[in-house]
Amino acid sequence: MPTPRPTSAWAKTGSETSVSGITVFRWAIIKFNLHTPGREDETDTGTGAPSVFDEAQIAAEESTGKKRAQDEGRS
Repeated sequence: MPTPRPTSAWAKTGSETSVSGITVFRWAIIKFNLHTPGREDETDTGTGAPSVFDEAQIAAEESTGKKRAQDEGRS
């Protein structure tokens, strides 16, 4: 039977490492205002290219005919 190794005071479990890593990255993102996916500038006027979500909504409206029916007054 193998003898257990002494654990270091610095040893952490996987979940403790994940939580501390998330905390450090979140702090750095907020502190240095790092751009990450999903965080746009608050001053963005929205004149850029449409997002994938916008394109999907437009495609869904066109495929169901809902937009055309609303335009013709047939709600």
